Amino acid sequence: MVKRMALTKLWDMEKKQDIKGLIKTLKNRNWVIRSTAADSLGKLRNPEAVEPLIKTLKDKDFHVRTDAAVALGNIGDEKAVQPLIEALKDKYYTVRFTAAEALGRLGDDRAIRPLLQAQKNEYVGVKLFNNIVLNAINQIGSEKQKIPLKI
Repeated sequence: MVKRMALTKLWDMEKKQDIKGLIKTLKNRNWVIRSTAADSLGKLRNPEAVEPLIKTLKDKDFHVRTDAAVALGNIGDEKAVQPLIEALKDKYYTVRFTAAEALGRLGDDRAIRPLLQAQKNEYVGVKLFNNIVLNAINQIGSEKQKIPLKI
């Protein structure tokens, strides 16, 4: 019941675009609350959330790190490129996959080599990760030139 009330309050914060309240909630002790706050910040796409979300990429729970990576991709701030590149090395594949997708959305050339390196190192869901990486690289290259890559 308490968790449901907290989630309702979070959704209300999202509706009211209470960025500061959502950022504060990233430090809640409950991972579901932190994860939902990261998701809400990503939906709002406010640049004020970038630095706190970058810190959240180091959260102890992989669900929260995953939602932080998605949120950073949605916001689209280039400050997130290097932290997302580091997230390609996370021990959980969901974090690695969402970091790769986020880097594709950011469209920064600095991500191409790390994405290719991450692709070589990926063992879990290799085919899926290859598709994610190639899609991310093509998104980056779409504004410059298409990179003919195959799996």
